[in-house]
Amino acid sequence: MPHTFKVMVLILILHTVAQVIQIRHDDITADEEDHLIYGVAIWKGDPSRRVEGRDFRSTMPVTLIHALPRVIEQLLQPGKKKTDWGKGDIKAGRYMNLVFTLGLLVHVFLFAREIFGPLAALFSLAIAAADPNVLAHGHLVTTDMAATFFCVATLYHFFQWLQLKQRMSFYLFSLSIALAQVAKVNSLLLYPICVVILLMVAIQQKSYGFRRSLTFLLSFIFIQLLVINLAFQFDQTGFLPDKTAFQSSFMQGLFNRFNISLPSPLPLPYVDTFDQIYFEMESRDGLPLNYLMGQLSKEGFWNYFIICMGIKTPVATLAVMLAGILMIFLQARYKPKPVVFLFVPALFIFWFISSAAVQNGYRYALPVLALGIISTGAMVNQLIKLQRGWLLICLSLVMVLVETGTVRNGFIPFTNWLVPDKKNAWLWLADSNLNWEQNHNRLKDYLQKHPDLIYNPASPVKGKIAVHVNELAGIWHPGKYQWLSNGYTPVGQLWQCYILYDTR
Repeated sequence: MPHTFKVMVLILILHTVAQVIQIRHDDITADEEDHLIYGVAIWKGDPSRRVEGRDFRSTMPVTLIHALPRVIEQLLQPGKKKTDWGKGDIKAGRYMNLVFTLGLLVHVFLFAREIFGPLAALFSLAIAAADPNVLAHGHLVTTDMAATFFCVATLYHFFQWLQLKQRMSFYLFSLSIALAQVAKVNSLLLYPICVVILLMVAIQQKSYGFRRSLTFLLSFIFIQLLVINLAFQFDQTGFLPDKTAFQSSFMQGLFNRFNISLPSPLPLPYVDTFDQIYFEMESRDGLPLNYLMGQLSKEGFWNYFIICMGIKTPVATLAVMLAGILMIFLQARYKPKPVVFLFVPALFIFWFISSAAVQNGYRYALPVLALGIISTGAMVNQLIKLQRGWLLICLSLVMVLVETGTVRNGFIPFTNWLVPDKKNAWLWLADSNLNWEQNHNRLKDYLQKHPDLIYNPASPVKGKIAVHVNELAGIWHPGKYQWLSNGYTPVGQLWQCYILYDTR
């Protein structure tokens, strides 16, 4: 298709414009400051996890990309001091995150084109570019979009290598999965996923000889160790696990059980990432409770991401993804590639995040969304064969654009048409699904203009009240606002982040 590339570029440009608007609109979210400061620390040569006053437990070296504008500015103007508390640096870092977002969209297109063809690829790209969750997280100074990009890139280049047997595809796959490890801890799951895919492919194809397989394996291990060590600057590589004071009982038990006394080939801050996260889950230090449909839990909910994706993904996107998955299984006997490279990884990731003890946002499901959107290509290929197929394809795309286009005041709290009354969205979900502090400054301005409005009252009061949705849900202080939620009906909402009541 001669104009495919032009259409792809146009979609990417339109998406970038929408992201730039969001960068200028959204206030700084709760996690962005720590991510940026850790990126700055990496540039300064300090990848340590344990810094007093900072939450560096799950930050990753990939954030050095976000800190690059600040580094360049400091080199050009040594000694420059700022008084905006880092807000300008975070805004500049958001533009850098578009590298990962656009990289993800390009790989969605490439993956869909390889499996389903160019027309299906353009449809998948358009759906992904118009998705409110991609728009919400595509510009934030966090690790979510980078991890999603490297996840899809890993699977795409793995597909390329196994299908085409090209050495370059192998190196791109190895590099992508290594970079995924320094983007988000959940990316560790990519290793067993790729092993399962390799075994499934080996059943269908002749495998390499032992010598060649060993060469690839050694090269793969070398790339993983090199990238992870470079990212963490070889900080305390070779430390002795049995001589290291880990905080979590999980890590302590792991090394004691296996009596590991050999020098570690990995840097201490990387291993310490898992220790810090397990300690956080064990102690619940700094963690909100998981919330779903009025229920609170420390362990998480098995159906959390089913509900989460069900009400935070555009209805038309859900429909075409389910149709695509159905087509994939109907054709699995003759076309196994989508099952192996799309459905299996998505199922693994979905199972992992659904069984995790920390469930505080759709952002953890972004890789599942991306793979699901690629799967829509199977539906497109079938619709093209129908007499009115083009009409259905265009209608589904228009529905996604309309649902996304009706969003006002930012995409983070987006809920689809299944939640018509947005002031009741908090009855389903909370946390970063709705309020990640992206309207904090707007609330301050609103309260100044409405001095009679009582914000987050400490105890039952009479009057006009505004309450943070996360306080109302009780993820930080369970039961604090039951007197309000049980005794009164909301009269309005502000940007889906704050619920209004009148208790007079």
